[in-house]
Amino acid sequence: MVKLIEERIYLGTLEKEHCKKIWEEFEYDFISKTELLNIGHSIEKADEWFEQIKKEQGNSHIRLGIFLNNGTIIGDIALQDIDHKNRSCTIGMGISKLEYRNKGYGQEAVKILLEYGFNNYGLERITADTLEINISA
Repeated sequence: MVKLIEERIYLGTLEKEHCKKIWEEFEYDFISKTELLNIGHSIEKADEWFEQIKKEQGNSHIRLGIFLNNGTIIGDIALQDIDHKNRSCTIGMGISKLEYRNKGYGQEAVKILLEYGFNNYGLERITADTLEINISA
């Protein structure tokens, strides 16, 4: 199991039960509409997501869970669309519950994953796209 540790959080391997918990606990923010509203997606969709993660892990993506130091999973973060030839990718992240957003956990997670991507994975360019409304990002 991978475990990359920061002050208040760590990034770790996502297991099937983590994907289900993230999926079940996701809260849509109707004030800051920064994510798609996935109406009607059943819990089985979390199983499909986990299978996709397994398939892409280490090839085109590196996706890890964001955990509080007490072991509570609060979201996920990924180096996505990895281009090994050009040593580049994008970074994406999601925090499931509103109570964990805007607390700096995402910033810590990004710091950990950028350090890993540049210093351990050999990437030279990591970009991020976000909506203009997503002030915290």
